[in-house]
Amino acid sequence: MITNKVGLEFEFLLRDKDGNLVFPEDFGFECDEFIILGEARAEAGTTPEETLANFFNTYYSVKWKAEAKGLTLDLTGYAEVPNDFNAEIMRRMRLKEISQSKNIYEDVDILKMDDSVIKKGKVVGKYISTGLHVHFSSTLTKYLSCSVEIPVYERVVSMGVAIPIDIYTKTDKSTMSEESIENTVSRITMPVVREFTKNFDNSILPKHKLGVDLKFRTPGFYEAKHYGFEYRSLPFYEGMLAEGMEEVVLFSFSLLDSLKI
Repeated sequence: MITNKVGLEFEFLLRDKDGNLVFPEDFGFECDEFIILGEARAEAGTTPEETLANFFNTYYSVKWKAEAKGLTLDLTGYAEVPNDFNAEIMRRMRLKEISQSKNIYEDVDILKMDDSVIKKGKVVGKYISTGLHVHFSSTLTKYLSCSVEIPVYERVVSMGVAIPIDIYTKTDKSTMSEESIENTVSRITMPVVREFTKNFDNSILPKHKLGVDLKFRTPGFYEAKHYGFEYRSLPFYEGMLAEGMEEVVLFSFSLLDSLKI
């Protein structure tokens, strides 16, 4: 039996009534390692319909929670943060670290990339961006039947008065029982990760250009998971929400369906 699952996770920015960015954790939202980014993950689904339903359920829960707190979701996909506010972000992070994203292309190193905003030859701030992460899982489960020999024991003696204790001994008799053994393996291998990532880089990512060079929206980013992996290069912004989600989910399931056993 093959079980394919796709899950969606999105990052977001929150602004107060004056349009200022706020820290999501201050208002009870989950946040990314880079703590100015809110983060919400929907349950994975086994069909496109289920995946999309789970996503929009999670999205509107976040949206309405923000509105109830007098906040709005910034769906621009990125923001320019001045140096002083970026310094505040760094101070707030303390011991938290931004995990180094892996990339299928050997010449791409996130630690060598820069999101600095440069004006008139000066670094005046940083770009921060919000991503849509696509989680993939595919397992193959087989059930094997086998005969198991079960030994037979006979009572030898009962000891004790207030609390009897029965003593048993193994006989040369036995019975046979049919048992079912479940064996499950993941179909997401490193070649699969590379192939899926390249397909997204070539077919989906080019449709979602934001007009600004953002290092985390560079092609090829992924993260290995115990259940499979996640593709991390897509942006999460108004255009994706309005018309891109269906294509992303259908494309994801088509890739999983293309896998050979």
